[in-house]
Amino acid sequence: MKIRNITIGIFIIFILGCFKKAENPDPNIVLEIEKEIEKLKTNDDKKAFLEKVLKDDQKVRDGSDAAIIQEFGYDSKEHLEHTKIMWKQDEINVIKIEKYLEKFPYPKKTELGDDAAMAPWLVIHHSSNIGLRNKYFEILYQAYLDQNIDDGGFSLYLGRTYDFTFGERLKMKNPFRPEDEINALIKALGLEERKEKIIK
Repeated sequence: MKIRNITIGIFIIFILGCFKKAENPDPNIVLEIEKEIEKLKTNDDKKAFLEKVLKDDQKVRDGSDAAIIQEFGYDSKEHLEHTKIMWKQDEINVIKIEKYLEKFPYPKKTELGDDAAMAPWLVIHHSSNIGLRNKYFEILYQAYLDQNIDDGGFSLYLGRTYDFTFGERLKMKNPFRPEDEINALIKALGLEERKEKIIK
């Protein structure tokens, strides 16, 4: 048991290291991504870029994580290595989405398609950086109002933000509508004032 606790401690230290890496990305990677963004001239370019981001996001979440845990254990070196790969990809994806949203508005489903519109919110949703998640609330909420993010997606994003902030899921009494949960999460996260500025 003692050895297992030590190994879990190492895993936690590794995860914290990933947080630091995400906050201080490689300048060369950032520069390459900025060059890539500059080349996006048409809707087809933007669509292809965002669909690739989504594909990369999902490629490291193909179910192999569960298989690795089942075969080697949660605190195994194999699981640590897989987690390292996922965090590195997430770091790159976050930079790509941040740079994209600095230059372009949130993608519209009617212009770029469902997958392209899904990429930004899903990448942000997969980040455990609370500051990053809160930073993009206005953009994501407006995209939700414009129906470029569906109820389920926006609720997931808010729900995980609540989880990271308070260490638990928001409890609600059934029955409730998706919009009820969204409004409750916005209130619980102290985002009501920012929400009101958008809808005015």
